[in-house]
Amino acid sequence: MDFKEEIKKCIADNSGFSLQLNGFGGYFLGVKRILTLTSEKIEVETTDKRRIIVTGEKLGVKKLDGGDLAFSGKVTCAEVKEL
Repeated sequence: MDFKEEIKKCIADNSGFSLQLNGFGGYFLGVKRILTLTSEKIEVETTDKRRIIVTGEKLGVKKLDGGDLAFSGKVTCAEVKEL
């Protein structure tokens, strides 16, 4: 599946998580925990037991609060996987 289709899937899914991208960064809603955090990859587990993986350049967490995670960086790919 291509990047645009995967993002549409994330945004359209009403199952307890969301991924929004806004140019240079974005945010997740419904984060249970961070699995991987590097400058090239952010991987989170959602409250509905899915895994969202964002890859790119200069990625970093800007804010983590109550299941919401804001991040910065240039996103090149996003994936949603069932756990």
